[in-house]
Amino acid sequence: MSRDESVITGQMCIWPRPTAVSIAGLAVSMVIGCAAFKSDWTDDTATTKNPVNLIAPKIDAGSVGLDVSFVSVVVDKQPLADRDLPTDAKTPSVNPTVVRSDVDEVWRWIDETAIEPKVRAGLRLNGLRVGRVHTQSEFNRALAAIRRVPQDEAARLLASAAVGSDVFHASRRIPCRIGKRYELPVRQPSAGPVATLVSLGGRTIGKTLDAPQPMFAITMQPSDATSVRIKLQPEIQYGVMKQTWVSNDSALRIDNRRESWMMQELAFEVQAAAGGMLVVGAVLPPFGLGEQMFTGTTADGSVDHVLMLIRVADLPNMMAK
Repeated sequence: MSRDESVITGQMCIWPRPTAVSIAGLAVSMVIGCAAFKSDWTDDTATTKNPVNLIAPKIDAGSVGLDVSFVSVVVDKQPLADRDLPTDAKTPSVNPTVVRSDVDEVWRWIDETAIEPKVRAGLRLNGLRVGRVHTQSEFNRALAAIRRVPQDEAARLLASAAVGSDVFHASRRIPCRIGKRYELPVRQPSAGPVATLVSLGGRTIGKTLDAPQPMFAITMQPSDATSVRIKLQPEIQYGVMKQTWVSNDSALRIDNRRESWMMQELAFEVQAAAGGMLVVGAVLPPFGLGEQMFTGTTADGSVDHVLMLIRVADLPNMMAK
């Protein structure tokens, strides 16, 4: 074997000796390659707008961009009967189950009537509140007043790594194609079997689920030229992964997934334009499905209350036109 051939034996690789011809060929190929990858996004002012000639990312024209955030909030458990009394006139609570909640101030700026009355009543029976923000500035102000802020660097690191609580705190953008189903988990799977009670169709159904993980299935449909209808359906996935065959018009593929308890009776829709925001949370005091979805335990052992915010960041280009 000549020295101009590559030999790979075990972990050893002997590369060919570079020659003037190979170096020249490499230079030509680099020039041709760079020319082939030139982006139409660059222009005469590329040195300021795009100094390294990066290729602009292509955005799917048929996708809705959703910004999803899970915001931990502080719930003051001081009784409502004492909240407005002077400090020296506080009396023992006569109704300790009533929770004073500055969270109610947040819900003042959320339109819960955007959900159909029957569906809204069913969600309430399961401890869930849902609505669309109608005054964004006031909502932001009220939310900032009760938002739980990590007090030290360790708490911030735990929150950023999504291990500070068993309820999700992360924020991310999800591109959702019109008509396609997306799954949005709201917390980590629970350890071991968990008894779950849900009120559906006027009766209470109880199941013991192995390692349940609550989530929402999201689908999008166009409403008009400037808005979409967001449909969310509560679900709980549980058990071990199972392999199933999924077919389409051209191929078969293996899909690994767990069993899912789909709650069609609690599915709800909200119409939203670009910039519109949907809020989902638990009623106070929390119970049922709302408690299971939006409350957890923090690293220091305290109760963690979370609101889920879904904002329509971008509409498909086909709708904008």
